[in-house]
Amino acid sequence: MKNIDTLYKYYSNESWKNVFGDWTIRFTPPKYFNDPFECMPYAENIYSEKELYNMVEHQFESIINDEYKNGPEIIKISMTLDKFKSYAYMYKSNIKEQILSLCRDKVTPLFLKNMSEFAHKDIGILCLTKNQNNLLMWSHYGNSHRGFNVGFNIHNKLFNKRKNNEDQLRHIREVHYTYKRNIKYLTNIDDISNYILLKGKIWEYEEELRMPVYIDEKEDFEWIKQDVCKGLCRLPKDAVKSILFGAAMPEDEIKERCREIRSQADCNHILLQRATLHPSDFDIVINPIHESFYI
Repeated sequence: MKNIDTLYKYYSNESWKNVFGDWTIRFTPPKYFNDPFECMPYAENIYSEKELYNMVEHQFESIINDEYKNGPEIIKISMTLDKFKSYAYMYKSNIKEQILSLCRDKVTPLFLKNMSEFAHKDIGILCLTKNQNNLLMWSHYGNSHRGFNVGFNIHNKLFNKRKNNEDQLRHIREVHYTYKRNIKYLTNIDDISNYILLKGKIWEYEEELRMPVYIDEKEDFEWIKQDVCKGLCRLPKDAVKSILFGAAMPEDEIKERCREIRSQADCNHILLQRATLHPSDFDIVINPIHESFYI
């Protein structure tokens, strides 16, 4: 994320108290997102057909031994292990096909289901955008322009809790947009970008970046009200750079909120802005708010 110092988040009007009354920010579990495909990867199989065949080939005798040992007692009574092996080798190609089919039709869907359930239950995601002034996002997330937009200083330590360079969580990462959520094989998922950071192409207008974290991890985050609202974290005041009030927010309400921010300690650095409709274009104009407007 070179040359980016600020990322933004659109809020509905109802979120004002949570953000600037309680000073919190939420790493939301994906099950609450508006995209039904969130964190739902698809894969054809765990391994490629060649990999599976090679695995079965190298472990075939061990598989047969286990089957004989753990199989019904009647088999052990009716034939010796050597006889059982001779039958198994006779139908080796059929057994390989059955294992491949089992992995594809039974095991792989179970793995995918568990991956999705894990993400929905144990992961919280902070969703941000590069775009402070997107008409659609104002409509979808900004309470139809009656809400507000917050600019965050992404160099604040809140936004980088990486434990090492290999840590795939705990820092801000780009979302990847694609027409398909198909991952050929589950062994290709070597990074969370393959499913936690993957979204359909139709969402590309959001220019989204995400910070995924474990929402039960207490070491690096000051979680609050976990029993009421999972993923709610303390928001440092110095992490906030700007507040932009929506074009449809009533003027009296904007004035009241400006006074509320300016009356709080350690908030003078926050830039206050107001959105207005462009007089001729389908666009929004952003203007700074001067003290004389709300005093």
